[in-house]
Amino acid sequence: SYLKFAQDKIDPMKEIYELINNCREMDIDVYKPDFRKIYRSFNIDDDNNIYFGFTNIKGVGDSVYNKIETITQELDCDKLSYLEILLNVLDKINQTASKGMISVGCFDHLKVGRREMLFHLSLINDLTKKEKGILTANLDKLNSLKECLEFLGDKVNVRRKQKVLAILHTLNNPPYKLEDSCLWIADQENQLLGISITCSKIDEYSLDNVNSTCRELNSDKCGYKTIILGVEIKDVNIIKTKRGNNPGQEMCFAKISDNTGAVDVVVYPEQYAQYKDVLQPDLPAIFSLEKSKTDSFIVKKIWAL
Repeated sequence: SYLKFAQDKIDPMKEIYELINNCREMDIDVYKPDFRKIYRSFNIDDDNNIYFGFTNIKGVGDSVYNKIETITQELDCDKLSYLEILLNVLDKINQTASKGMISVGCFDHLKVGRREMLFHLSLINDLTKKEKGILTANLDKLNSLKECLEFLGDKVNVRRKQKVLAILHTLNNPPYKLEDSCLWIADQENQLLGISITCSKIDEYSLDNVNSTCRELNSDKCGYKTIILGVEIKDVNIIKTKRGNNPGQEMCFAKISDNTGAVDVVVYPEQYAQYKDVLQPDLPAIFSLEKSKTDSFIVKKIWAL
């Protein structure tokens, strides 16, 4: 219920981020949107799992959701093939919504990379409405986009055949790498959902020296005096000291997070002066912390990743 009403807040994305971190601290999983479970907004499935709805994806509004519902009302979404989803679903809605749904993993069950699927969708967009119609009418005998383009090359006129062959050449020789990285996935989910669900930016790095997690700190289960965390920096609030030997110095309060939750930390002037270039939102880093007598987490060192 809190997640559903987050849309009414001043900053819905920030509210969603805070609520899902609360869920993580309580061992409650929240799942990314799934095309096999078409929900308008946050919902609970038959197994009591919480899922993002389609309109919780930035760029997917009620009109797109209604259209998807209409398109799929007589279809078994579990059994739709990759090509059927590309041509009969994604091609029928606006491109911003299609790209957003792919980028947050709505179709991960198809076992096709997100960047690869975006690439394939861009190639289909270069076809004419008539050409897409030819493919749709023959999907029962086509198993891949390559087969689609080869089949289409024999069905169009000479001028369009050159265009179709050029698209086929691009398919066989992608102009950029199509592999999904943790950095890319986390960035897309942060932008479109408000929080990364599938993975974190820090998953891209070796974390052999890390000895705790945000959840362990919040539940007071960390037994180390020097705490080492692998995190993503979320918020940095810079202030100036009013007391002490040198009032007016800059320090900051920062929020850092990993896959298990988020923690607020304090960076005093000496450390802030040393690490302020690293203390930037959305950057992954290793933090060395110590717990103060007042239960605050004090930053001692930061290593950029």
